[in-house]
Amino acid sequence: FGDRGAGASPAPPGGPRYAVWLMVGALWAVLLVPVWTLQYFPGQDTPNHLYSVHVSRQVDSAHFAPFFARQPSPATNLPFHLLASLPLGSLLDTHRVVLSVHFLALLAAAVFLAGSADRRRAPLGLLLAPLAFGGGLTLGLYNYCLSLPFFCLAVGLVVRRPHLPGWRLPIFALTAILATLCHIETGGVVLAGTTLLAGRAARPRVALALGPALLLAVLGILNTGIGGPGFSGLDGFRPP
Repeated sequence: FGDRGAGASPAPPGGPRYAVWLMVGALWAVLLVPVWTLQYFPGQDTPNHLYSVHVSRQVDSAHFAPFFARQPSPATNLPFHLLASLPLGSLLDTHRVVLSVHFLALLAAAVFLAGSADRRRAPLGLLLAPLAFGGGLTLGLYNYCLSLPFFCLAVGLVVRRPHLPGWRLPIFALTAILATLCHIETGGVVLAGTTLLAGRAARPRVALALGPALLLAVLGILNTGIGGPGFSGLDGFRPP
């Protein structure tokens, strides 16, 4: 990763930096075309996800109450269900908004990670754009996909400043929590990977910041097991 300490390479001039973010915006606009032009997003598990959200919105209505009742939710794999439940219009439009925000966050986080070792290499993060519609998204593994920006941010923070001085420590802890909340396996990779990347001197500080995410991961394993379903189907509900 090159020099990760105080001697890390200086930021590039303003022009190239702005050009990178202009390219992020342009690629984001391209990624939005199929999201907002297709009547239905062609994800394998997308109908299952959306029907789960639809049931959660209507579970107390006369049509669904005889057939479904709420049960305790899992500790992880929740964000897509929660985001898609926001009152942002129709369910299909809310789904499109969630995907749109995800694409922007993914591109920005990839640029951040690529520039962590050497800021002159930040444009390499744009190479992730063709993979945005990769197998994870088209299979409908939404919670896994939502975890990827937080993974990039957590790793990038440690690569840039392993000791996580000042505000970086709580931000790092928050990104680790969000990555684990999205997808427990991604959280595990963040926990193990950032601890190794931090180096011996910074490891105790990083491990302390990872404590809440580790606790959340343990709760998730106890509740659903590794690879548990979360809200990928109607497992958040049960027949009354």
